[in-house]
Order: sequence, then C-alpha cells, then structure tokens
Amino acid sequence: GNTFLFVNAWKVIVRGHKWREHSFTAKLDPDAVFFPERLRWHVSAHQGEKVFVINCYRSDGDTTYGALEVFSLSAIQEWAVRAEECSTPGDYGEDKYMTQC
Repeated sequence: GNTFLFVNAWKVIVRGHKWREHSFTAKLDPDAVFFPERLRWHVSAHQGEKVFVINCYRSDGDTTYGALEVFSLSAIQEWAVRAEECSTPGDYGEDKYMTQC
C-alpha cells in the first residue's frame, strides 16, 4: 500500500493552507481525466459537511477504488486535527485509509 506516502503528502498540503481557500479538494491519479465543473455540480449541495467521496462502491460493502478522491474543507479540517488518531497500516492504499480514518 501507499498509506505512508499519502499521509506524508497530506501533511505537507495541510501545512500549506491553500486548501482552506476551497470548499472541496480533489486528489486525482496522474492518468485521470477530470472536469471540475462536473464535480462542482455533484458536490455543491454538500458544502460545510464532512465529506470524503467514494467514487466506486460495490454492493457487498467493499469499496473498489478509483482514480479520484474528493475531500470537503470540513473533512480536511477534521483530518488535520485528528490524523494522529488514525492507524496507518502499510498494506492500506490511501482510499482504504481515508474510509477507515
């Protein structure tokens, strides 16, 4: 998994404060195609909520992870305060880490 790399990257992002200027922050894989206006349409009703968007969901309750993750401002604020409480197993990917955290 890439959990340690992911957590370290988010610590750098949180220290930079740029994310505070936006209601949502999107993390994409480098090969993803992204249309910000479509994301705005989908998430606009969730401003102010603690939201981590799971973009691929299986009916058996497990998650199939995709190339896009979306975090609300409130969700990042919560993670910034409580990240040290979250377990970071080396065999987790970032998607599973965030759903568990």
